[in-house]
Amino acid sequence: MAKRDRTKVLRNSIITFVAALVIVVLGYGLVYVTGATESDVIVEGKHYRTLDRPAETDPIEVIEFFSYVCIHCMTFEPTIDEWKVTLPSEVQFTRKHVSFSPETSMLSRAHLALQHLQAIDQNHSRIFNAIHNRNKQFNTIDQIADFVDGYGVNRTAFLNAFNGRRITLLSEQSRREWAEYQLSGTPALVVGNKYVINTGIGRAQSLAVVDKLIAELTSM
Repeated sequence: MAKRDRTKVLRNSIITFVAALVIVVLGYGLVYVTGATESDVIVEGKHYRTLDRPAETDPIEVIEFFSYVCIHCMTFEPTIDEWKVTLPSEVQFTRKHVSFSPETSMLSRAHLALQHLQAIDQNHSRIFNAIHNRNKQFNTIDQIADFVDGYGVNRTAFLNAFNGRRITLLSEQSRREWAEYQLSGTPALVVGNKYVINTGIGRAQSLAVVDKLIAELTSM
C-alpha cells in the first residue's frame, strides 16, 4: 500500500513538473514571437520623467551631463561610446560637463575649450584616467593647460579659448540647462529637451529607454 502511495506521489510530481515546463516553454515562445517582455515597456515615473517644455525633434538631441571627477561617468564611457554609433542620422549626441562648483566649472570650461579646438578626442579619456587612475588633481587651469599641451592643441591656444567669451557663453548655457532640467547627479541623460532618464535602472537599460523615446519622438 505504502509503495503504491509513493508511486502515485512520484507520478503526480512528474506530471506537475512536466506541466510547469510546458508553461515555461510556451511563455518563452510567446515572448520570442511577440517581443513582449517587461523591459520593452517604459513607464513614466519609473524609467524617465517628462519635462514641462516642448520636445525638440530637429534634430533630436541626446545630452549626457557628466563630470570628469565622477567615477560613474568614466565607467559609463565605453557603453556610451559603443551605443552612440548606433544612433539614427537625425539624432545628435552631445556631452556637457556639469558646472556646480569651482572645480567642476573649471573642468567644464576646459571641456568646452577642447571641443572648440577639436582636441577633445585626444584628451577626453586622458583626463578621466589622470583623475581616477593616477589620482591627479587639477587645481588650476595652468595645470590643465600643461596636461593637454601637445595633444591636439598647444598650451597658448588652449588658454586663449578657455578664457574666451564663446566658452563663457557656452558654460553659462550648460549651467542653465542643468538647472532647468532639474538634474541632481551624474551621469544624467536628457532626450529631445523633454525627457530625463532614470539612470538608476542600469546603464544598458537607460540607453534602451533612450532608444524607445527617440523612436517616439521620430514618429511625432
